[in-house]
Amino acid sequence: MLPRGSVKALSDFLRKAAQAERADVGLERALPGDAGRAHYLISVEFLGGPLTGRHALVVRGQSDDRGSMLTGAEEFAIRRVAFGAGLTTPEPLWLEANGDALGWPFMVLRHAAGTVDAAALQSELSMEEGDRLAYRLGQELARLHRITLEKAPAEIAFLPHPDADWARRRAAEWHAALDDIGTPQPCFEWAINWFLDHAPGIEGFALCHRDLRLGNFVADGEQLVGILDLEQVRWSDPMEDLGWLCARGARHGLPDREAGGIGSREALYDGYKDVAGHEVDDRRVRFWEIAAAIRQGIAALQRAARPAGDAEQGLAAMLTGLRSLEAEYDLLLEIEHYAAEAA
Repeated sequence: MLPRGSVKALSDFLRKAAQAERADVGLERALPGDAGRAHYLISVEFLGGPLTGRHALVVRGQSDDRGSMLTGAEEFAIRRVAFGAGLTTPEPLWLEANGDALGWPFMVLRHAAGTVDAAALQSELSMEEGDRLAYRLGQELARLHRITLEKAPAEIAFLPHPDADWARRRAAEWHAALDDIGTPQPCFEWAINWFLDHAPGIEGFALCHRDLRLGNFVADGEQLVGILDLEQVRWSDPMEDLGWLCARGARHGLPDREAGGIGSREALYDGYKDVAGHEVDDRRVRFWEIAAAIRQGIAALQRAARPAGDAEQGLAAMLTGLRSLEAEYDLLLEIEHYAAEAA
C-alpha cells in the first residue's frame, strides 16, 4: 500500500496539477494485475478549480522491469494520443516524470469502474450480450487504427517506425527469445519460418494495441467501460489487433466465442466495419492469429524459465509454461487450416 507518509506529497502534487485550493486524498486499495509497478486506486476531494468535487483516480507507477518497452512518459504520451482519438480508455490526467513527489515516477488516470475478471465476464454474458460487447471492441480498434504512421502525431515520434523488413525483424526477436530459453523448440522454430514465408505486405501501418484481450479491458456487463494496458502499442498491420483478439489462446476455454471468448467473430468484424468504413480482411486476420499463437507460446516458455521466488511462484510458472503446449497445438491446427483455405 502507498505509505501514509507519501499522502501529503501526493496531495500537494494533485492540488497543483488540478489548480485547486485543496486536495484531500483517501487511499482505497492497491489494484491487481500489475506486478512490477505501483498501482493504486485513490479517492480525491478537490476544493476549487475546474475539478471541484470527488473523483476516483488511479496512481500508476512506472514499471521497474528493465525490459519494459516504454518509459512512463512514453506510455503517458500514447495514452494521451489514443484518448484524444476517441478510444474508450481512462483519461490520462497528469504525469510526474521525475519522481520528485513520491520518489518514483507516476501518472494519474481516471478510474474505470467495472470488472476485468475474464471468468466473471464470460459467466455472466449471454451470447447476445457477448456479441454486443465484441461489436464495441471492434469499433474501438477501428478508432485506434485511425492513427496512422503516415500522419503520426509528434507526441509519439519515439515509437520505432517499421520498414519493408518488418517481418524479418519480428522473427529475429522471436528467435532470440527462444535462444535465451535454451531448450530446443522445433515447433516454434518451424512456425516462425512459416511466418516469414507467408507474411503479407502492409500498405498502411496504424497504431495498434497488440494486447487487447480479456483482462485488458473493463466492462460492466455488456457495456465497455475502458480499454487498459497500452504498454505494447506499436505501429503494425491493423489486422494484428483483430487476430490477437480472435486467436484460440485468447478465448479462455470458450472456443466457439471466437472474438476473445466473448462473442462472435462476425460481431467483432461488424463493429470494426461500422467505424472503419470497410470490410475486415479475414485472411490477414487468420494470419495474425497464427502469429499470436507464436507470441503466446514463447511468452509461456519465458515465464516458465524465469526464476521463482518460492514454491507457489514456481508452481504458477510451471503451469503457465504448459500453455506453450496449447500454443503448439493451435499452431499445427491453424496453419493446416490456413493452407487448406488457400488450396
